[in-house]
Amino acid sequence: MNLPYITADATGPKHLVVKLSRAKLEALVEGLVDRSMAPVKTALNDAGLKAASDIEDVVLMAVKRAHAVGAEKVMISSAKSRAKM
Repeated sequence: MNLPYITADATGPKHLVVKLSRAKLEALVEGLVDRSMAPVKTALNDAGLKAASDIEDVVLMAVKRAHAVGAEKVMISSAKSRAKM
């Protein structure tokens, strides 16, 4: 992970450079993924979609304010939903 210019102090800019294993990343996001399952299932049900057969793409969208209020937003794109548009 490389996030240049994350902050600065009197000595100059500071960069975040960290190696992160897949296992560590999965451990860090496990709770977020678990908490997102119920809203995703509700959205699928409301849209009349089945995850295994109707979903082609999943796009996770970070919303700046969402973190502050503890909300996650997930946009589900599928052939079926695109056909309805």
